Amino acid sequence: MAEDNNPAQPHSLTLMASPIDTRINPTGVNELATSKPFEWFEKNLISTVPQRHPGAGRRVYPEFWQLSAIMSMNLQRHVNAFKGLYSDLVEGDLEKANTTRAFYQEYFAVLDLTEDFYLETIRDVFQRSHQ
Repeated sequence: MAEDNNPAQPHSLTLMASPIDTRINPTGVNELATSKPFEWFEKNLISTVPQRHPGAGRRVYPEFWQLSAIMSMNLQRHVNAFKGLYSDLVEGDLEKANTTRAFYQEYFAVLDLTEDFYLETIRDVFQRSHQ
């Protein structure tokens, strides 16, 4: 779009959630995504939203799986951050505590991913790039 000077070209672009080339400097996410057959992800990580919740019946990669995975990649960092948060509260440093709290409120604002989006990412971004 930039080369063509397209009027719909965005002013900025933010890439989030994964490396562009997953073969370079692989992480635990890359290793998991390539260590299991595609069908394993569909069978074990996709759930149906229960009837009592909005979006009932949809097939999703649940937010709790996603959040657990994100947290486990840097678990000690998060443990230390929460220890610091509570220390800041006890010591009365509310500004510092609120900064940490605001970070985690945004960090924890994770939603379910649709089945199609999650499985396409596993297949196209991770597994096919390693064939």
